This record gives sequence, C-alpha cells and structure tokens, in this order.
Amino acid sequence: MSLLFQRFLNYFKSGKLITRSYIPMLWEDDYCQVELVPKENLPFLQQQMKELELFDQEHRTDYGYTDIVQREDHPVKTISCEFRADYLKVALSSFKLPELHHMRYEAGEIRSLKKSKTKAYGFESFTLFFEIEEEYVATIWLKFHLITSVTEYDIILDALYHLGEETNLLLVDWNAVEIIDLSNKVQINGYLKGWWK
Repeated sequence: MSLLFQRFLNYFKSGKLITRSYIPMLWEDDYCQVELVPKENLPFLQQQMKELELFDQEHRTDYGYTDIVQREDHPVKTISCEFRADYLKVALSSFKLPELHHMRYEAGEIRSLKKSKTKAYGFESFTLFFEIEEEYVATIWLKFHLITSVTEYDIILDALYHLGEETNLLLVDWNAVEIIDLSNKVQINGYLKGWWK
C-alpha cells in the first residue's frame, strides 16, 4: 500500500474527510464587500458612495489604484436592530437555503462552523454569511458567483426580498458602488441579473 493511500485512509478514519459538495471560501478581502445593513444608514451610505466615486476618478490607473480608502463604520449597526440569530437561521432554511457546516479559509484550511460565531447558508452561486454576538446577528455579508440555475435565482430573489420586507435591510455592494433596497423586488431582480449566466 502506498504511503499516500495510507494517509488518505487515516484521514478518512479520523472523520476529518469532508464530502459535502460545496464548501464556501472566505477571503479577508470579501468580508462585508457585499453586505446587508439597516436602512437607517441610507444617507450615510449615499455619501460614502459619492466619496468612493471621487476616489475612483482620482486614483484609478490602468494598473490598479494609487491609494487605498478605508470605509467608515455605519452609524446604525446591524446588531443594534437585535435580529436574533435563531430567527435568521429559521428564515434562511424556510427560503430553502441550505445551511453550510464547513468553510475554507484563505490558506485552504477547512474549518467547522458548528461552534463558530460565523454561520453560512447557500450554494455555489450565492452564500449568505453572518456573525453572531451572543444571540444577535452582528454582521451579514454575501458572496455571489455566476448564477446558472433558475431555481437558485428564484430562491436568492425570494430570500433577499423577504429579508428586506421583514428586517428593513439594504444590500450594499461596495465593489459595484450600488445600494439595493431589499423591500423592492424590481431593484433586487435588476441587481441579480448582473450575476445571471
């Protein structure tokens, strides 16, 4: 028996082999680049977006940027809305977003989310992450990939719309410099079409 095969068997017997087909990848640069925040932040966010557009005009080159910008904290934090984590878990499951039990970090290490403060729901085209402080949701952020399934598109649209209706949240995409009102299905649909195959 080869040494490589023996290691595989030992790893399999240890229970560390993960067979789930989708494990989300978390890069530090993705953290809150597409986030859900309380609607009370709208004037602040609009001002931040204007500043980002000016920054882009002044510092963009053919090779990247000549400087970096650091965003300010939102005046109204998500945790101040007191969304209970158990409510969000039940809501996401009811929208047919599967709970994800593992996450791959930048270096490729796979970690269990079972006892982690970070939770994840979704599939390859869309993952919703959130962090918990005590029993409340502290931050919510999203990661999109190319949406190739009509079923997944509909699930994402419905989940975002219902979250917006029930929790009064906005989707803020700092990469695209866009703000989407999640209580407006037309805006959500327009945004998602940018991720459609």
